Amino acid sequence: MVEIHFSIGKARYIIHKGGEYMEILEAASRRRIENQKQVCRDYGIEVSTDANVMNTHTAIDLLVERLIRDMYRQ
Repeated sequence: MVEIHFSIGKARYIIHKGGEYMEILEAASRRRIENQKQVCRDYGIEVSTDANVMNTHTAIDLLVERLIRDMYRQ
């Protein structure tokens, strides 16, 4: 199990990988976020609303790459 903790403004999230795919959870309740693509957009990732262009798992992968890159910049 792998977890990455991050926040956007005052909202705190966890990217959780327990199985094959990663998902975004709300940190306090540990419930899955309904619109995970929107969290990616809120972090500054360009994510299409069209699932044929980009699915949620791809959007989360891009978010993880960006979080890691931002972590090493500090």
